[in-house]
Amino acid sequence: MRALWIINGPIPSATQALGIPTTGFLTWVESGHRAIRARGDVEVSVAFPWPGEPRTASFQGTRFITFPPVEFARDANGARAIELALRRLVPDIVHIFRTEGGHAYAAAVACKRLGIPFVVGQQGMYSAIAHHYMSGLPARVAYGFTPRDILRVDTIAMQAAEFRRRGRAEPGILELTRYVIGRTTWDRALAEQINPHLRYFTIPETLRPTFYANEWSFETCQPYTIFMSQGHYPLKGLHFVLRALPTILDRHPETELFVSGWPPRSSGWWGQAKQTQYAAYVHRLIRKSGLQDKVHFVGVLDEAGMADRYLGSHVFVSASTVENESNSLSEAKLLGLPVVASYVGGVVDRIEHGATGFLYQHDAHYMLAHYVSRLFREPDLGRRVGARARAESLALNDPEENAKLLRDAYAEILRSDP
Repeated sequence: MRALWIINGPIPSATQALGIPTTGFLTWVESGHRAIRARGDVEVSVAFPWPGEPRTASFQGTRFITFPPVEFARDANGARAIELALRRLVPDIVHIFRTEGGHAYAAAVACKRLGIPFVVGQQGMYSAIAHHYMSGLPARVAYGFTPRDILRVDTIAMQAAEFRRRGRAEPGILELTRYVIGRTTWDRALAEQINPHLRYFTIPETLRPTFYANEWSFETCQPYTIFMSQGHYPLKGLHFVLRALPTILDRHPETELFVSGWPPRSSGWWGQAKQTQYAAYVHRLIRKSGLQDKVHFVGVLDEAGMADRYLGSHVFVSASTVENESNSLSEAKLLGLPVVASYVGGVVDRIEHGATGFLYQHDAHYMLAHYVSRLFREPDLGRRVGARARAESLALNDPEENAKLLRDAYAEILRSDP
């Protein structure tokens, strides 16, 4: 069986094959690709948008192809390059990852024109995310701006509008397709509300190898530490965590928060000039509550660095205002690290409250403080929910089983849509 994956950017093996800069993203796609390739019964080619003339190269048995970015209907070159790649490769099936963006829609249109069966993989639904992007932000922050925002025409409100704009293609692509691969009730609900006639395949995520091989232990972590994997834009809810932190500190003065990514502001006037409005707001919240010595931004971490940070933490917090399924949350669970997460989107399918973690209303920062404090006070509770979450995740995120489910989905689509 020959499958063509159309993704949003290069996976790590693509950067090696084509000699292009590594982006540090889409490592979860790399994990899924490695698992399906190991089966030996699906030959996968991978195509993604990249500036410049189309390139092609082979690496470890996979052909990688680039095409010019497609900005909805305005860029014909990328759409033509996608159709040419389809004609040249003649795949049995095309798997379009994600629903947003012009190239996904262009690929669906080309598959329809050429009569090639295709399936759309749900990730985040940008059109839905836009509704929740500014949750919990004061109006002066959501609609305010810094010098950097003026120069880049990039306020928080404009970022929300960009999510809406990027989501414009989502209804079109879901109306074109007959098949969707998803993971949660949230993405299924959104897909079926747009196209109630599509067939939905549930295939859990395959995560990065390091997180299967390691296991969290209370005895080796740093007590009273909280880890967040992201915090540089409002969707991840760092502002809610910063509101919860003083309450946690009242009960546990040793508490420290670690956040993956860069500090909200570099030193000096140039650092202040370059910061975003959200970064400025985070900086003000930290100063207002006297949290300068309690909040640590640890930089962008690679796979090993993320694993070390998880393993060294007492609790992982996912505070998103909306989320399909947080891969970071799934990695924390796979390690057995106790988790507290906002009750949003598809996250509710991944945590059994009180058994594999704790859920709270996303804007109820006082409840976030309650559950973090409870895990700090009760080490045995953390051990218990962490161990159960790990056992559940090892089954749910099993690479071999998920590769089999994907291959079976492809086969079923080809039987139904020859």
